[in-house]
This record gives sequence, C-alpha cells and structure tokens, in this order.
Amino acid sequence: MRRSIAITTVILLMAIAPAASAKPVTGPPSDAAGETIDLAAGEACEFATNLTVTKGKFGGVFFDDSAILTSPGLAVEITNTATGASVELNIPGVFHETYLPDGTSFIVGTGKNLLFGLFDGEPAMMAIDGHFEATIDPGLVSFIGLTVNGNATDVCALLD
Repeated sequence: MRRSIAITTVILLMAIAPAASAKPVTGPPSDAAGETIDLAAGEACEFATNLTVTKGKFGGVFFDDSAILTSPGLAVEITNTATGASVELNIPGVFHETYLPDGTSFIVGTGKNLLFGLFDGEPAMMAIDGHFEATIDPGLVSFIGLTVNGNATDVCALLD
C-alpha cells in the first residue's frame, strides 16, 4: 500500500491508498468528525499541537499513479497543547496528488486547505485559501518548493 498526504484536510492528511489496480478505487466520502492527531513540537509548529475534526467528511479516488482527495464540509480545531490556545478552520478543499517514479509526489490543491510538516526544512502549519502546488518528499513529511496563488495564513502564529 502507498500512503498519500491528504493536504486538503489535516488529520486526514494521511490517507491509505489501496494497492495498484487497473481500475480506480473509490467510495463515498465518510464522516470524519472526532478524528484526531497529535503532533509533537517540531512536526508542524515549534510547540505540540492537537488537531480534531469537528465536522465534515473525507473521501478520495485512488489510481495507480495518482489520487484525488476531497473533504466536503470539513472543519478542524487546532490546539496548542501547552497553552490551550485554539483556532477552528473550515478546510473543505480538494487536491490532486501525482505519484512520481522517484518516490516523491507532486500535489496541486484548490480551495481551503491545511498543510503541515516541514517546508523547505522548517516546521510549519499553514491554512491556504486558493491554489497551491508543491512536491512532497518520499517520507511524506517535507514540502519542497511550495507556491501559493491566494492567501496563506501561519496557523502556528495564531496559536503562539
């Protein structure tokens, strides 16, 4: 199986893509409310964070060489676990991920999305409203060459 970074949705940033097949693998979006992920200091922000899906769904279509991921109505609460500061974001965006032969992935997203991980080697968490493109390393943790046509908000700064 191949892991796919689900940029559109935070928690669901990591979706499991089925093994390669001749036909696309799909299913209706499923309810994601209540899903959580804890991120240690340095994984997204310089402090530990908790992400909890408060409403919405997540789904995708997986092909041999790509995936299309959607998150209709998705909202997430992000909390600085040290201070309790939190922010809720609506992130119902869509993105397309193309799996490249060298193990990297090229992603293109539109709408409201949440990205977190290492950006050119530095931890960050960004809410993006618009169009973005980036390459993801084979370890699925580092974004290389992120370009944004729209608004990008530093979520870590909102929680600091």
